[in-house]
Amino acid sequence: CELRWHHVGKSDCTSKCGPGYRTIEVHCMKYSVSKGLSAPVDDKYCADQQKPPTREPCHGDCMLSSWHYTEWSECSRSCGRGVRTREAFCLNNLGRHLPDRECQELPRVVTQSCNEFLCPSWSVSEWSECSVTCGKGMKHRQVWCQLNDEQLREDFCHPNDRPESVAPCELHECASWQVGPWGACSVTCGRGYQMRAVKCVTGTYRVILDDDR
Repeated sequence: CELRWHHVGKSDCTSKCGPGYRTIEVHCMKYSVSKGLSAPVDDKYCADQQKPPTREPCHGDCMLSSWHYTEWSECSRSCGRGVRTREAFCLNNLGRHLPDRECQELPRVVTQSCNEFLCPSWSVSEWSECSVTCGKGMKHRQVWCQLNDEQLREDFCHPNDRPESVAPCELHECASWQVGPWGACSVTCGRGYQMRAVKCVTGTYRVILDDDR
């Protein structure tokens, strides 16, 4: 049999880019020439031979990794500060996809604010007076779309948010005339006259008002 040192394996280079070193695993092996077999033995059996170096220089191939991105999505809002997103992939400098952990120490930006300017909004004037002086009527106001101090076309504002420009209004109940039954004729024959009570009233309890009201 024959005893000699044998290289079992090598580690990766300690540098990913530029000069570094790698370790070499070396064991003492027993070779049987007749049987064509080999087997590891204790290193002391190769002590009479110079042990090969267990470390050698190497040079990293500079396979740098970085995040690569898809295009940004559409902004989630057309105004008033929305958000857009994109996907990120970890690639080396040859364009090969790598696990995300290979890029985890690098900044990764997949969200971004967008369309931060103010949205147009609806503005309104004061309500007009009620269209009636008593009872139920309608009141009106002006409604317009505005951004800062500029008036815009209405289609720049969201139609579902448009305030009402007409609304019902209700004042006190209107007064009405209340009449009683006719009395007896003032004469028993010929031309006479009849009288009845006439009152100006209002409200549930029929409050009597002055006739001039």
